[in-house]
Amino acid sequence: MRLFLTTNLICICIAAGYSQTNLHTVQYTTQSGMLSNTTYYGLFDRDNFLWICQNHGLSRFDGTHFTNFTVEDGLPDNDIIYVTEDSTGTIWAQPFQREPAFLKKNAVRFQTIRTIIHPDTVKKDQSYRVFPLRDGKVGLISENGVIRIIQHNRLLTSYFLRSRFPGIYLHYHNAFLYETHDKKMILFCSLNKFTFDLTQRTVKQEPFYGYLRVESFGEWICFQSVLNGPPLLCLNSRTGEQISIPLTRSVHRFGVFKTGVLINPEEASLLFFDFKTRKVVELPEHVILAHATENKAGDVRVLFSADNGIRVQNQPSGTEEQFQGKIPGFFHLQKNQLYVSDFIGNLLNLPDGSVRNITAGTYDVGVFSEQVNGKDLVYGNSTIIISNPDELIYDAANMMGVKAVSILNDSIRYVATRKGAFWFNNKTRKAKLLYLGRSTAISPGPNGSVFIGTIQGLIERTASGELINWSDAGTFNPIRITDLSFRNGILWVATAGEGLSAVYNGKAHLILNAENGTSRNHIETIEASDNGQLYIGYINGAQQLSYTFSGGKLHIEDLTELPVFRGEGIRNFFFHADTMYGLSTSSLYRFDTRTKIPVRSFQLQITRVLLNKTALTIQPRTALASGKYDLQVEFSTQNYQRLPVRYRYRVNTGNWIYVSDGSLSLDQLGSGNYRITIQVLNNYNRPSDSYTLTISIAYPFYVQNWFLVAMGFCLIILLYLLVRYFTKRHYQKLNDELLQQNKLRELELVALKAQINPHFVFNCLNSIKSLMYQKRIGEADRYIDRFATLFRNTLEASFERNYPLSSEISYLQAYLEIEQLSSNNGFNFELILSPSLDPERIFIPAMLLQPHVENAVKHGVSARNDKQGLITVSFDLQGERLVCTVRDNGPGSVRQPLPKESHLHTGKGISITEKRAQLYAIDTAFIEHATGGRSVILTLQITLQHDSSACY
Repeated sequence: MRLFLTTNLICICIAAGYSQTNLHTVQYTTQSGMLSNTTYYGLFDRDNFLWICQNHGLSRFDGTHFTNFTVEDGLPDNDIIYVTEDSTGTIWAQPFQREPAFLKKNAVRFQTIRTIIHPDTVKKDQSYRVFPLRDGKVGLISENGVIRIIQHNRLLTSYFLRSRFPGIYLHYHNAFLYETHDKKMILFCSLNKFTFDLTQRTVKQEPFYGYLRVESFGEWICFQSVLNGPPLLCLNSRTGEQISIPLTRSVHRFGVFKTGVLINPEEASLLFFDFKTRKVVELPEHVILAHATENKAGDVRVLFSADNGIRVQNQPSGTEEQFQGKIPGFFHLQKNQLYVSDFIGNLLNLPDGSVRNITAGTYDVGVFSEQVNGKDLVYGNSTIIISNPDELIYDAANMMGVKAVSILNDSIRYVATRKGAFWFNNKTRKAKLLYLGRSTAISPGPNGSVFIGTIQGLIERTASGELINWSDAGTFNPIRITDLSFRNGILWVATAGEGLSAVYNGKAHLILNAENGTSRNHIETIEASDNGQLYIGYINGAQQLSYTFSGGKLHIEDLTELPVFRGEGIRNFFFHADTMYGLSTSSLYRFDTRTKIPVRSFQLQITRVLLNKTALTIQPRTALASGKYDLQVEFSTQNYQRLPVRYRYRVNTGNWIYVSDGSLSLDQLGSGNYRITIQVLNNYNRPSDSYTLTISIAYPFYVQNWFLVAMGFCLIILLYLLVRYFTKRHYQKLNDELLQQNKLRELELVALKAQINPHFVFNCLNSIKSLMYQKRIGEADRYIDRFATLFRNTLEASFERNYPLSSEISYLQAYLEIEQLSSNNGFNFELILSPSLDPERIFIPAMLLQPHVENAVKHGVSARNDKQGLITVSFDLQGERLVCTVRDNGPGSVRQPLPKESHLHTGKGISITEKRAQLYAIDTAFIEHATGGRSVILTLQITLQHDSSACY
């Protein structure tokens, strides 16, 4: 049920019964702190707080102070039509055609049921009616016929009545749901009664008496008949008792009390039905209903307490001239008259009392009127209409709905319409299209330009006809323009969401918004005067801005509130006879521009600080240990005079957050410094007093400076040790390699010394000498040549660790030829090279095979006396390895003993060769042949380039 109660004065009646002599009245309005003068419903909760539903939000009243809740406090919408309380003390608010919201006990912010029911389900259900049940349960009846049961913030179950009972009409607006003592749930809806057995989970349907409206209090439920039957039927939900209240007149409104029913019949005084005596008593006219109603005249609205009641009364306030709640249309400048939409066909003048009637037909309400050549021009919502006392003329210049009119001179008007923006001559009644597109405001600008407000920003038409979109140029946001006013080189721009801007010096400047002075960001209308004044109208009030403009700079001097009810919005301003008039939704205001409302200052005090729900000593600075904290701060004003007070706070340098309930909550604060600034605003929306609370929460030890320094120092030491370790390891490796190289060099030098044996040299020289004495010059020359080759190769090998295979073959050939000459050709030898080998590209360790070849000479073939000895040295390739074989056909294991020094020489050579083989990773194999002789096979890795430092 939605009650449209438009009031200007709300009064509390504390009366004994209904005795008029004991009646005491105290007046409360928006000036006392309420959100609006339009109220729908009321409720006293278990703590005796009064909750008031209004079209601008929900208010809680404690007898001296209003606490207001709006969408900023979690409500889905500001248009609240119903409020109730469940068995846990949770308050449920029902907006018009939106999902409900709930406020837990001791909480400061509402939550919507989207936190309980999935948002997609809520969207499908559309809207709900809320009914408190037992044991913390709440029943929600959706618009699409689904009943959802909630308990302790959890969805218990759902009942789909329309799918179970096809054809049943379920109108959720006048439904009523309650739970009985025996765990049954009863639903009344239009012509049906449904009984839900919560234990058996069954549903029973029964026909029921048709009703239009239902109200309840305690165990009593009262239905207003819509069909045949008693006008009012009262049902006791506990006992099942039914009482019919016989009335001779139809019922306008009624309310249920603990002791009876208060009835407001059509065109009659109030009646009271007593449940105990079962009698109807007629009451004095001024004692009215329980929680929400209105009389036929529309000038009384009522809320009542549980046993005494609240009376709502409409009285003149002395600050405005009203037309009994009618909605005025527009003000006639030249004729000093007011057109009122509820009086279509009438002209109502201002306070001089004269009224002129227009006898012709009905037309749309206009936004502007003027008199031209004795005729009235009405710029209406459909077109421009010409009227005189005898007729109405539909003008040929069809502009499809006038939204705004701006005067250029005596005859030229700029007109903004749904179709576009027009230039219009009121004498010739000719129009020219300036801009095609939905226009919301229009105003002349500098240098013959015209500025046009649209739903998406600001358009400028220059004198040359060029259209400039200020939104496309990036100088103005694409937002709906509600009004324009050009004075003294400044174009003032009112927007629907971004406050007030001004265009001057070719740029747009944001002047005011809700953050720095305006009542709200949505501005309805503005009007600038020639003396540096700008009047700003909102949906809930008006302000006057004083400014100066010089040297191309705009200076804001003052911003004051105009004396209007904030519940009424100013939608149009008009100058007439040096007076500013304002039209609201129900009133005409005359403003004295010389009078300003004095500044009301408030002193802020912090009443309580809670940390993790534990009270904390109030002090400007607080240091806390490391952790997570939930902070709640409560504050108020010391000189509160039942005036609306607004607060704001911010953390560090963040955005300001505005509140009206005197509290703030910050959850899960972590380590860091928090500077919380709280301000109370005066009646001009400017800071009146402030308080700064600084909270420092320590960081964990592992992020504190001393720990970081210590960890950095330890890291440096660790890095130093690691670098030192790896450096030492690297140098150790280099040292080991160097030692190995030195060892190889020593071995090679030893091998070299072993090869250049003095006895060997002495024998070679004696052989050469002998050949010379025997005149065998050719043989001696060849002997000397082979001896020189041998020595040259030996010396070259001393400088290179590796040399080509060809050098090794040359060395071995020279050595074997010398030994062959020394033994008087006592043996033969052959050097065999595989065709797949390139001896110039393959490198091997220097003088690798010489000790084994010498061993084959000294211990192999030299033991034969038949000069049939043969030494074979072969080189072959197996994969990527070189196989070197030294074979002799000596007597095999039966070796003749050699001279001692020769034996020592050969043994040392073989021992050194074995050590070199180990260092170079050379595989060495010795084979004794059964037929005699021995083979030594050396297998080593091939390298194809010369690298004196390479290691195999």
